[in-house]
Amino acid sequence: MSKVVDLGTLINLANVGVQPPKTYEGINNAAQRATMSDDEVARRAVEDSKIVPSVWFVNFPTVLAQQQQHLLRQYEQSIMDYRSWASLVWWRTVFSAPEVPQDASQESITIRSAYCARVATQHMKTTPWLAMNVDQNQSQTIECRVEDFHKELISAVLAGFVAIPAVIEPLEQILQSLTRTISQTSSSSQNKTIVLERYEYMSLTNEIRSYVRLVSFAVTEDMRNVQNAKQTEARVRCTIDYNDYEANFNQRLWNNVAATIEAQQIAAALDFVNQQTIDCPP
Repeated sequence: MSKVVDLGTLINLANVGVQPPKTYEGINNAAQRATMSDDEVARRAVEDSKIVPSVWFVNFPTVLAQQQQHLLRQYEQSIMDYRSWASLVWWRTVFSAPEVPQDASQESITIRSAYCARVATQHMKTTPWLAMNVDQNQSQTIECRVEDFHKELISAVLAGFVAIPAVIEPLEQILQSLTRTISQTSSSSQNKTIVLERYEYMSLTNEIRSYVRLVSFAVTEDMRNVQNAKQTEARVRCTIDYNDYEANFNQRLWNNVAATIEAQQIAAALDFVNQQTIDCPP
């Protein structure tokens, strides 16, 4: 039997560095202190995330939801509006924090990116229209053939939320990004947030509803082992520790709030959201 190489703990629950305000209102208030224009904040968010991404949005429509194109498009517009507005709040909070470096160095971009992930997680967990179902820490050990490693890693995180086979390939880019960014910096601030959203069609009420799984974690130095192992080993083992927060999206409540927000604020961060969005087939 092939030797099993232990890659270590690839992601964990470390939460080092500057901490965001603890409440939804606190983060919104911090965002208001940013002196940049919304357009400048959005532009810099796109630039930072091209270098060190830390937040992704992943869409999973079910087959039935996909068949209801008109309803799904309307619903997804609400989701896009929320994500764009929230992203602007997160990044305004990043650029208003006096403890967070604002220069263009790789290390400073990494610190800003990690802080954005922490802000995003805290903001979503305290957002009124995301009604919590689950908030728990997870720890899983994965052992498999090296050629199955990405599939097994993705399957572990998605288990119980969506069907696995169809979604592996689109999510490869997140895993590649995690491996790449840990090799580019010596910073210990490597927090990441993945917003998974499943869209379902409710035939009795003729409407679309969605369910969110927020996966937050920190990438560790052990992630550097992955690329070497893929080139030389037959079987690998690793541990992944992360926080799993699940919620229902209340479209009606968000739409009521959105009606009070200026259209420019809702649209400002659309380029960032589009850049960080992955659409998975049903």
